[in-house]
Amino acid sequence: AGITVEPSRIFRFTLDIYQTKIDDRIVKTDFLGTAANGGAVVGQLLREKGINGVDSAQYFTNAIDTTTRGIDLVTELTLKSDSAGTFKPSAAYSFADTRIDHVAKNPAELANLNVTLFGRQVQRDLIKGSPRSKVVLGGNWAVWRFKTDLRVTRYDSYIESSTVASADQRFSAKWITDLDVGYGITDNLSLAIGAYNLFNKYPDKVGLKNNEGSGAYGSFAPFGLSGGFYYARLALNL
Repeated sequence: AGITVEPSRIFRFTLDIYQTKIDDRIVKTDFLGTAANGGAVVGQLLREKGINGVDSAQYFTNAIDTTTRGIDLVTELTLKSDSAGTFKPSAAYSFADTRIDHVAKNPAELANLNVTLFGRQVQRDLIKGSPRSKVVLGGNWAVWRFKTDLRVTRYDSYIESSTVASADQRFSAKWITDLDVGYGITDNLSLAIGAYNLFNKYPDKVGLKNNEGSGAYGSFAPFGLSGGFYYARLALNL
């Protein structure tokens, strides 16, 4: 359900409320074959199928029913001036909450094995591994041949879960700034410089690294794990 209100030519307000139900959602299983989930029997089954050197595995399957309820709110303002150009500030807020309604039982092929397909970690990553809310403050300013786009986004906190609650990792909310500044050299040629994550923000450092040296900032950050990205762009419209 949604509503759009335009009380004047310069202001617009939109509100959307939704519910999405997914049956047999595609999800990734737990690792099968670890000491706590199946043990050596999974590795033995893999070797019987000609897969050597692998002791554990996971796979995608349709196995979880979910319900997501959310709200999206957007406000936009347009201000025009002969001398200062056009300025369009905007603000947006979104919130989404996902719940698990049903988890499928182990398939017959795995029913007699001591494995859990979808344990605590997998289920909580599905509902806690992404920020539930996001705020976006934006500004677009165009004057003469210059155009500037500024966007500041606040991502809410999120949790990367483990098999036990004591090992869960909570990541705090972060503000991320994106900026693009362009200049129209001609009607068909433009130059721009900009940045995604202008101030080089990272998720909270957890101090955990895997064998390849990664993992210090977790795995799920909605704004990436590589810090700032800076660019220059030359565009030609033919």
